[in-house]
This record gives sequence, structure tokens and C-alpha cells, in this order.
Amino acid sequence: MKKQIKFFVFSNFFVAICVAALTLSSQFIFSEFNFQIVCFAFFSTFLSYNFHSFFSRNRIEGFRLTTIFNHFSNPMILLLLISFILGFLLFIKFENITQFIIIILSLIAFFYPFFLRELPFLKIFLIATSWTTTSVVILLFENNVIIDQSVMLAFVKRFLFVLAITIPFDLRDYRFDSVKMKTFPHVFGYNASKKIAIGFLIVYLGISIFEFLQLDLKLSFLVSFVLTFVYSSYLILITSEKKNKLFFSLFVESASISILFFLIITSIFL
Repeated sequence: MKKQIKFFVFSNFFVAICVAALTLSSQFIFSEFNFQIVCFAFFSTFLSYNFHSFFSRNRIEGFRLTTIFNHFSNPMILLLLISFILGFLLFIKFENITQFIIIILSLIAFFYPFFLRELPFLKIFLIATSWTTTSVVILLFENNVIIDQSVMLAFVKRFLFVLAITIPFDLRDYRFDSVKMKTFPHVFGYNASKKIAIGFLIVYLGISIFEFLQLDLKLSFLVSFVLTFVYSSYLILITSEKKNKLFFSLFVESASISILFFLIITSIFL
């Protein structure tokens, strides 16, 4: 069982589920559903994160993707191949504007492990932009969603949320990232970075309250955002260098799933 859990998490299968869940949560919020986009979010994330892991020069605690290939050669190769084929088949069915956005994201993903992640201040913002674009923007263009104030605020909230839950990974990588990268811990310090992450979540919550008071946000949605704020803040507060890689790759990543989980629960009971 332990081996299966490690494969599930460290093969990047779980993070792909997280991005897919984040994408589905946007569709839930906008009441605009497109399951093809959810599937594409999963396949593209699975491929890109394994690509990053394989080529990244910095390894957390000596972990290497080649270990996964050595122990799970056939399943891993099969999963990557299936993801590529199905992802491509979905890609060619999208609108031209959606394909263009995906190509831009793909270029970012391709160059990220080679030099983009090393550029000062850029690492965390590239991740937040990619996740937000995948989970929000693609749906807007593919489904021709009218972009109004609520949609713009949803975009800002998602960007802030991803920034907040990404900072713990900068804290994890603090000892491994070059000082030249100017990550949050390098610039502001370890504890201050945690406060900044909480600050992003406070703004996220503040916007949600504004939406409820001024823009007719559903009560169930507001409650789900409050619960997401509490859960994510807790994970950030308990983040420390002593936590093992499973804490970050499983529990911190689960913050992305928490939005969808709380949206479903609150919609049932409220």
C-alpha cells in the first residue's frame, strides 16, 4: 500500500487530479460545464509535471523521477503515452483561440525547467499564471463565457489562491533554490513568506465577501470559500522545513481539491 501511495503522489498523478478538480470547481462556480477541458487539464498537467521532474536540476531530498520509472516502468510509460494521445485528441477539438492559449502554456511548460524557473521573482508567478489559465481562462474562451465583474474577480481570486498555496513549496525548496532566483523566502524570509501567503488568502476571502454583499454570490459558495480559506491557511501555518515531501505533495496540494469538495458539500446542505 505504501508503494502505491508513493506512486500515486510522486508520479504527479495526484497533482494532475488537483488541477482537474480546480478546473471543475471553476465550471461549478460559473455554471458552465465542459468535461473535455477537465480531462485535458488532467492529461496536460500529468505530462508537464513529469517533464519538469525529469529535467529539473534540483531534486528535493534526492528524489528523482527515474526512481519511478525503474520501479513502475510499464505503468508509468503507459500512463504518459495515454495522456499524450488523449490530450492531443482533445486539443485538436478545441477552438482556435483555446489552442493558441494552450500552445503558449506549453511553451512556458517546456522552457520552465531549463531557464524560466531560474529567472528572479518569476517562478511562483509562472505557476500561478499557468494554473489560473488552465483552470479558469481556457473555460472562458472555449465556452464563450461573458466576461463581467464576477468573472474577473473569480480570475483574481484563483490567481491569489494559487499564489498562496504555492508559497509552501518555495519554503520547501528554500535550501535548494538558488538565491539568485529571488523566491519569496529568499526575499522576505521564511516566516514572513508564510504571512504573505496568508495575506493572499485574506484578500481572496475579502473578495468573496464583497461578491456576496454586492454581486449576489450564493451563500453556499461563500461558505465553501470560507472553509477553503480556513483549510488552506492551516496548511500554510503548519508548513515547516521538518515536514517530509509527502506533506507537501499530498496535503498542501489537496488545498486545490478542497475548493471543489466544499462547493459540493455546501451546495448540498445550504
